[in-house]
Amino acid sequence: MAAHSTTVSIIIPTHDRPRLLQTAVESALLQTHPVEQVIIVDDGSSAENAAHVDALARAHPAIEVHHIANHGVGAARNCGLQHARGEYILFLDDDDLIHPRLCEDGIAVLARGHADAVVFLYECFVTPHGDSETYPPALFFEHRNADGKPLDAAKVAGNPVPPRSLGAHPASSFLRYLIPINSCLLRRDRIGGVRFLESLKQGEDTYFWIELATRGFRFAADPRVYAYVRRHAGNATRSHSRYRDEIQPCYEALIANGLIRDARDRYLVHMKLCWFKMMTRRRGWLPHLWRILAAPGLFVRELSFWMSNFRARRRMIEYYFSS
Repeated sequence: MAAHSTTVSIIIPTHDRPRLLQTAVESALLQTHPVEQVIIVDDGSSAENAAHVDALARAHPAIEVHHIANHGVGAARNCGLQHARGEYILFLDDDDLIHPRLCEDGIAVLARGHADAVVFLYECFVTPHGDSETYPPALFFEHRNADGKPLDAAKVAGNPVPPRSLGAHPASSFLRYLIPINSCLLRRDRIGGVRFLESLKQGEDTYFWIELATRGFRFAADPRVYAYVRRHAGNATRSHSRYRDEIQPCYEALIANGLIRDARDRYLVHMKLCWFKMMTRRRGWLPHLWRILAAPGLFVRELSFWMSNFRARRRMIEYYFSS
């Protein structure tokens, strides 16, 4: 077991999800490496739900609560960073879970290498509408991750980021692969002044990771499935039309602020912006289209990646429907 003198802060933004929040907090407190701080940032919940959050905090000395106005998840995470004391940081959304060994094993990976963050694989699980406690954390972990019953990451993790890609091209990896924020344990002292862009409603985590990458932040991949992403009716990305509209400022900010430095990555961002602007009937898609047409070789490359991505996601679908 990792030395307990190594401290961890887990930051959980929340808004009007007291029952889901409780299971997220339980997964943080189940860590085999004791967590010094579980920082809950209540992002403008109703008075009733805010009272539930305060009651939850009184149940364990590691939990602390900060109430802020409803400014979004980026502002909530920044508030958590401001109050974090741990040597290591983990961001956990209030509807997701983490494996009990994530912190202990993540610290061990970072202690023996030169990376600033370790990225584990993830698995999705579904909570039916109206049933927020279908998978209590302890039962879920015991059933799906018991010793001797390892999960097949190629089947359950959708389109896992290749370790070589994450290490050599982290910005590209965060653009091309789904990397849930609760799958990344990172060193707090290496974050420096980087913060979440609070104006973004979608993609604020992608922007954060890519900004860190451009500043020399080093990522290491670990093949263990230690992050769990809940799919339910309240997911922010559930509405495709809303996502297509709200993700555009993320990509525009990445380009405007000079964070996309690889030509292939810029090409991909222009493809995404062209598609999303056309789908949402926004002006400004034509300049992106010209950039796409000017480099047919890169178009073929991205098309090839999309096809491999589709095959990987199909394997995930087959896994769930055959279980």
